[in-house]
Amino acid sequence: MRDYVCAISAGMLESTPALDLNHYEEMGSEAHIVAAILPRERTLAFIQTTKKLHIEELETVTQLAIDGAQTVHKLMKDTVLTHTKQRTLDLGIPKK
Repeated sequence: MRDYVCAISAGMLESTPALDLNHYEEMGSEAHIVAAILPRERTLAFIQTTKKLHIEELETVTQLAIDGAQTVHKLMKDTVLTHTKQRTLDLGIPKK
């Protein structure tokens, strides 16, 4: 596995960019995207918009989503590494 896929939403709430929208925010947003991002490469694997966005808004919320995916990626990576180390100890597998 080369990278994790991090999915995240971002949108415009009262003309303000917002990250990780909840259901109520999505319903009340001017427009939002759902994006799947490969964080190490900082590339989009998938993007879906709910309404038309002006190009500057699309660029803003897309960049916000990519930046947010970096944080999600770090948390996922740290959690998997911690769990893997503990599981290895539990199984008695020696360190290399």
